[in-house]
Amino acid sequence: MNKAVLSLMCATAILFNAGIAAAKDHKTMPPKDVKEMQVRMSEKLSKELNLTDEQKAQAKKIREEGKEKIKPLMKEMKELREKIDEARKENMKEFENILTAEQKAQFEKIKAEKKMHRKEKGMHKKGGRHNDAREKAEHNRVEAPAPKK
Repeated sequence: MNKAVLSLMCATAILFNAGIAAAKDHKTMPPKDVKEMQVRMSEKLSKELNLTDEQKAQAKKIREEGKEKIKPLMKEMKELREKIDEARKENMKEFENILTAEQKAQFEKIKAEKKMHRKEKGMHKKGGRHNDAREKAEHNRVEAPAPKK
């Protein structure tokens, strides 16, 4: 992968995380509008770094150029995600074809329970992907071992 693209992706991830942290600092939920969040992140960072007007203009230009560079990559990612989802569906159909009628009924019950669980946890959109960074962090958290006495 091109170093410039990799650097740009890392910078984007850092700025996104900074936006989440900024939202937590203000004890508000992140804005639903991505553009609004980007503006708030930019303003907060500009203030914290005490950027000059010239630096702010340069930063804005860098962000806009970065967005244009990322657009085709995002499109590729979306297409790849769609291909992966289709492959998973085909794989699941093949798996279900080897099941007996009784096993299929049991499998449907298991899937329904999982779907209900995801819905209760707020993860029912987008094929079970986490809707919120906090949920994802909590889902991935590993319990620390109890301290030794």
